[in-house]
Amino acid sequence: MTDLVDTVIVTGVVQGRAVQNVLMANGTTRPLFPDVPALLRGQAARGPVISLSNSPDGLTVSPRTLLRVHGLPEGPLFFREGAAEHKSRVLDTLARTTTARFTLIGDSGERDPETYAQFVQEHPGWVERLLIRDVGTPARRQEVGRRLTPLGAPFGFLPAAP
Repeated sequence: MTDLVDTVIVTGVVQGRAVQNVLMANGTTRPLFPDVPALLRGQAARGPVISLSNSPDGLTVSPRTLLRVHGLPEGPLFFREGAAEHKSRVLDTLARTTTARFTLIGDSGERDPETYAQFVQEHPGWVERLLIRDVGTPARRQEVGRRLTPLGAPFGFLPAAP
């Protein structure tokens, strides 16, 4: 399961460049983080890649078009604008309807680490690993590390954009 905005594609939302980027580019012209194609293809070899996001407006194109143009694995897409609880609801629904174990991929810019930590606590054994794109400050990275370390699920940081 992966977030798209600032985890797969570089939008600059977290760095305060959202308005400029929405006016100047869309999901097909924005760059991907360099590690994304190999990461998502590796995940797709193990099972479906599910994309989940609260903010599709930053893409300005269909998420399926975004994935297709960049040659990324296509799978189920769950999007909803503005609802902070959306990711938690989708994850809980998936946990009730599948026996799959999850790799959760998100970014440190907003609430992905907190949402994923809550899921790990509520569904022990369901998360294979957590991967967090480091797009925040050094203090945020430390906060995320302190939050995720005691959970017992392996986690790592993915690099920010060069």
